[in-house]
Amino acid sequence: MNHLLDTAALLALGTEPELVPWRTREILAEPGTHISVSVVSVWEGTELAQTGRLSFDRPLEAWIRDFCTTYFATILDFKLSHAAHLVKVPQKGGSVIDRLLVATALVEGAAIVSPRPELAEYPVRVVW
Repeated sequence: MNHLLDTAALLALGTEPELVPWRTREILAEPGTHISVSVVSVWEGTELAQTGRLSFDRPLEAWIRDFCTTYFATILDFKLSHAAHLVKVPQKGGSVIDRLLVATALVEGAAIVSPRPELAEYPVRVVW
C-alpha cells in the first residue's frame, strides 16, 4: 500500500515518533508499504522554518534526506497530473497545502498519513 505523509505526520515521525500511534507505526512498517514525502510538505516545512514557527537541527534538505533514509521513504515530486487533479478536490475550507496533498494522494493511489481529522472530509483514505 502507498502512504503519503502529510507535513504534520512527517514532523511527528521525524521528531517525536513515540507520539505517533502504535498502530500507525505498525502500518508504515508492514512489508510492501511504500512511504512518500511530497515536495509540497518540504515547501511547507521551509515556510514554517522561515517564519520561525519551526526549527531544524540541520538544513531542512539534510533533515528530509535523513528522514527518508530512516523510514525508507521517497521524495515525491509535485507533477502536472497532481495539479490538474485539484479540480476534483473539493474546497472544504482547508488550506491549499491540504488540497495539494489530497490531489497527490488520489493520483498516486495513496492513503494520507495524518493526525489531522479534517483531512477525512476529503475523498481520500486517512491513516493515523
